[in-house]
Amino acid sequence: MRTRLHTEYLRNGWTSYWKMRIDQALAQGPAGVCVPYDLAVMYVRIGNADAAFPWLHKAIDNACVWDTFIRVDPKLDAIRADRRFEDLLVRVHQALH
Repeated sequence: MRTRLHTEYLRNGWTSYWKMRIDQALAQGPAGVCVPYDLAVMYVRIGNADAAFPWLHKAIDNACVWDTFIRVDPKLDAIRADRRFEDLLVRVHQALH
Protein backbone atom coordinates (compact mmCIF):
# COMPACT_ATOMS: atom_id res chain seq x y z
CA MET A 1 0.00 0.00 0.00
CA ARG A 2 1.42 3.34 -1.01
CA THR A 3 1.55 6.19 1.41
CA ARG A 4 0.51 9.69 0.46
CA LEU A 5 4.17 10.70 0.55
CA HIS A 6 5.16 7.92 -1.83
CA THR A 7 2.35 8.84 -4.21
CA GLU A 8 3.33 12.50 -4.03
CA TYR A 9 6.91 11.63 -4.93
CA LEU A 10 5.84 9.45 -7.85
CA ARG A 11 3.53 12.13 -9.23
CA ASN A 12 5.50 15.29 -8.59
CA GLY A 13 9.09 14.44 -7.61
CA TRP A 14 11.34 15.07 -4.64
CA THR A 15 10.63 18.76 -4.12
CA SER A 16 6.93 18.11 -3.75
CA TYR A 17 7.64 15.16 -1.45
CA TRP A 18 9.82 17.29 0.86
CA LYS A 19 7.28 20.12 0.89
CA MET A 20 4.65 17.63 2.01
CA ARG A 21 6.99 16.31 4.72
CA ILE A 22 7.56 19.88 5.94
CA ASP A 23 3.81 20.51 6.08
CA GLN A 24 3.31 17.30 8.06
CA ALA A 25 6.09 18.11 10.51
CA LEU A 26 4.77 21.63 11.09
CA ALA A 27 1.22 20.34 11.56
CA GLN A 28 2.33 17.75 14.13
CA GLY A 29 4.20 20.28 16.22
CA PRO A 30 7.40 19.69 18.12
CA ALA A 31 7.34 15.95 18.72
CA GLY A 32 11.02 15.77 19.59
CA VAL A 33 13.95 17.90 20.53
CA CYS A 34 15.59 17.68 17.09
CA VAL A 35 12.54 18.48 14.98
CA PRO A 36 14.02 21.90 14.12
CA TYR A 37 17.12 20.22 12.69
CA ASP A 38 14.99 17.85 10.64
CA LEU A 39 12.93 20.77 9.31
CA ALA A 40 16.09 22.67 8.41
CA VAL A 41 17.38 19.69 6.44
CA MET A 42 14.06 19.40 4.61
CA TYR A 43 14.20 23.07 3.65
CA VAL A 44 17.77 22.61 2.40
CA ARG A 45 16.58 19.69 0.28
CA ILE A 46 14.03 21.88 -1.50
CA GLY A 47 16.57 24.67 -1.97
CA ASN A 48 15.13 27.10 0.58
CA ALA A 49 18.15 28.22 2.60
CA ASP A 50 16.28 31.27 3.90
CA ALA A 51 13.82 28.99 5.68
CA ALA A 52 16.51 26.51 6.77
CA PHE A 53 18.69 28.89 8.77
CA PRO A 54 16.08 29.93 11.37
CA TRP A 55 15.37 26.24 12.00
CA LEU A 56 19.09 25.54 12.38
CA HIS A 57 19.29 28.29 14.98
CA LYS A 58 16.35 26.72 16.82
CA ALA A 59 18.18 23.40 16.67
CA ILE A 60 21.15 25.05 18.39
CA ASP A 61 18.80 26.47 21.02
CA ASN A 62 17.48 22.93 21.60
CA ALA A 63 21.04 21.58 21.85
CA CYS A 64 20.58 19.03 19.09
CA VAL A 65 23.30 20.35 16.77
CA TRP A 66 26.85 19.42 17.55
CA ASP A 67 29.92 21.17 16.20
CA THR A 68 31.49 18.11 14.62
CA PHE A 69 28.22 16.82 13.18
CA ILE A 70 27.09 20.03 11.51
CA ARG A 71 30.51 20.44 9.89
CA VAL A 72 30.28 17.11 8.07
CA ASP A 73 26.58 16.34 7.61
CA PRO A 74 26.26 15.89 3.83
CA LYS A 75 22.61 16.94 3.98
CA LEU A 76 23.85 20.49 4.57
CA ASP A 77 26.33 20.60 1.68
CA ALA A 78 24.06 22.85 -0.37
CA ILE A 79 24.33 25.69 2.17
CA ARG A 80 27.99 25.44 3.19
CA ALA A 81 29.05 28.27 0.85
CA ASP A 82 26.44 30.59 2.37
CA ARG A 83 27.99 33.15 4.74
CA ARG A 84 25.22 32.41 7.23
CA PHE A 85 26.52 28.86 7.54
CA GLU A 86 29.89 30.11 8.78
CA ASP A 87 28.06 32.35 11.28
CA LEU A 88 26.09 29.31 12.38
CA LEU A 89 29.28 27.33 12.99
CA VAL A 90 30.58 30.14 15.20
CA ARG A 91 27.33 30.11 17.17
CA VAL A 92 27.45 26.31 17.59
CA HIS A 93 31.04 26.52 18.82
CA GLN A 94 30.14 29.29 21.30
CA ALA A 95 27.18 27.29 22.59
CA LEU A 96 29.52 24.43 23.43
CA HIS A 97 31.99 26.53 25.38
